[in-house]
Amino acid sequence: MAHAGEKRKRDNGNGSNVVGTIKHPLSGFELKAVSSGSENCNDAVINLENTPFQTSASRRFHSELSSPVSSFLKNDPELKLQLKNDIYAVYNLSPSPELNDPNNWFVLIADFKWNQKQVEDLYLIAICHQHDIRSLRDLTEDHLPLLKNILEEGKEAILKRYGIHENKLRIYLHYQPSYFHLHVHFTVLGQDAPGSFVEHAHLLCDVIQNIESNPQYYQTRTLTFALREHEALLKKFKELRDI
Repeated sequence: MAHAGEKRKRDNGNGSNVVGTIKHPLSGFELKAVSSGSENCNDAVINLENTPFQTSASRRFHSELSSPVSSFLKNDPELKLQLKNDIYAVYNLSPSPELNDPNNWFVLIADFKWNQKQVEDLYLIAICHQHDIRSLRDLTEDHLPLLKNILEEGKEAILKRYGIHENKLRIYLHYQPSYFHLHVHFTVLGQDAPGSFVEHAHLLCDVIQNIESNPQYYQTRTLTFALREHEALLKKFKELRDI
């Protein structure tokens, strides 16, 4: 063990030795008293008490090197945006100049559940620009141009970008939807996408034909859908049933 002020030789990197002073970690401690027995040549247990480090001390930690640890200790952690799922950003986009009617405009974007690497897991969402179409229930014959535009333009864009033909696509709407702004799902057949089962998904081509046969189809039709046991909507249905 090196004592305070002890001199040792060290290599200065050029092959020659330099004599330097090594400061012992406990050099600042002083022996005040021995309660009993003798301290000579005997092992001892030393209990040291220390208060939590001060804020000023933490600022010197890794002062020359920025690291996640030093940022955390300084109570100034770096925040990184991992996902921005803002469907309403579509309102800030401008429609293509070749579109004569903005009411038929929509954007086709990748769903956050798809990593955009495996084409066989393709999952896209078409979000319409109109603000007042909340779900399947709001659709009437006035919306047929929009629905047909989403169907045809969406298939064409996927074929051009990903090389997937329309006969390999499942194109559908959810009811009840996960959020109340009209959007259409595009997935690949064979993919077990969430909500693609019959109690939740309505094929877009069927929706178009239903409205063409009856313009008020989705205002009058009883629609069956599944709910999880603890969902708030199921609780509301149970409350209304008991009234």
